[in-house]
Amino acid sequence: MLNPRFFLKSAILLACFTILVGCTGMGGRSSQASLMGGIGSGQKIAPPKQNITHELVKQGIEYLREGDYESAQKVFSAAVKMSPSNSSVHLLNGISYHLQYLNNAADNKELAETAYGLAASLDNTDTLPLIQLGRLHIDSREYSKASRDFISAYAISPSSQDALFGLLQSSL
Repeated sequence: MLNPRFFLKSAILLACFTILVGCTGMGGRSSQASLMGGIGSGQKIAPPKQNITHELVKQGIEYLREGDYESAQKVFSAAVKMSPSNSSVHLLNGISYHLQYLNNAADNKELAETAYGLAASLDNTDTLPLIQLGRLHIDSREYSKASRDFISAYAISPSSQDALFGLLQSSL
């Protein structure tokens, strides 16, 4: 049987890449220029704050890379408070809870389920929260729940190899 941690790490890298690409357009020079474009009398106005959520995500990802899942979760929770409708930060928060669960923090399983569920409800076109939820259910030996999660992901994207592989894995 393949190592589920390999797939979890792959999902983390994919989520990190997706979030960083999505955040690149937020708070860039063009928005700063438009905000400051009407000023011409020499007034000094502080430039807009950098995107705090983006900075929190970057810090949380660094904690994940270092294996400090508890600190990552705290940072991602702060990002959730800053951007409660951002499915990606809920997904990352779920991943940090999931990794803590895998490191003998059983009470974090429910928190991971909740975070993955919120991420899935905020973006019903993204299969990754459902795939991660299925992996969590495999890790907790809840194979029928895992199968349902992977079937839901497959319904969104019939070409998803992760959904098919997860369904196969949960059926064994």
